[in-house]
Amino acid sequence: MASSGGEAPRSVGSMGWLTESAVQPRQARSIKVDQASVVNLKATLYAAEEELKVGGTADHRRKAKPVSVVSAKTAERDSKAAQQEALEAEERVKKMHDKVALYQRLAAAGQPDGNDDNGLLVDFERKSWIADAGFVPAGQEPNEPEASHSAPSVLDQFRKTLTHVEKQMVREIEAETDTARKRFEDMQAKRQHDIEQRKAMLRERKKRKTAATTTSTETGQTAISMRTAEPET
Repeated sequence: MASSGGEAPRSVGSMGWLTESAVQPRQARSIKVDQASVVNLKATLYAAEEELKVGGTADHRRKAKPVSVVSAKTAERDSKAAQQEALEAEERVKKMHDKVALYQRLAAAGQPDGNDDNGLLVDFERKSWIADAGFVPAGQEPNEPEASHSAPSVLDQFRKTLTHVEKQMVREIEAETDTARKRFEDMQAKRQHDIEQRKAMLRERKKRKTAATTTSTETGQTAISMRTAEPET
């Protein structure tokens, strides 16, 4: 097709050359680097390689040492803690086995041995009574329920397990408690008495003030009446 103006005809081809040119490898371009920069780069690379051969830079050695010490201390502390926990666990298991064996032995015997001074407060006889509903202890009516949780029975059972010194201490504490209670009651009664006296004084003062006001009013009225009754001269 001829164009106006005498130009040569232009063929319209495919536009795929744009995509193809984008994925095709391009020709390498030379980078202009002066000789001094290349020498400096090689010197820096050589120094870094030498430091790595020696064992790392000074900063790396300075930072690596504290980290290693802290890690060693942490590992040692964790190891000790794990060993301590293992020992405590073994000790707890051992104590638990001892308690189970002792409980079974005492439950089978009914009461503790004479040579065992562990101060046990478990009444296995009472526990057996509670477990066996059909058994009635001596001196107790069959239809009477056992007051196992009443306060007097608990206190009596507690007193039976006390030694002579502990009983003396309990008596002293009870005496001090009674004295303190009596002192508090006396102080409370005295305070109430003082309050009543103060109220009585206030009532008396108010009564006197009211009487004085009434007397003054009556005196004024009497004076006015006398002036009104006087004859005019």
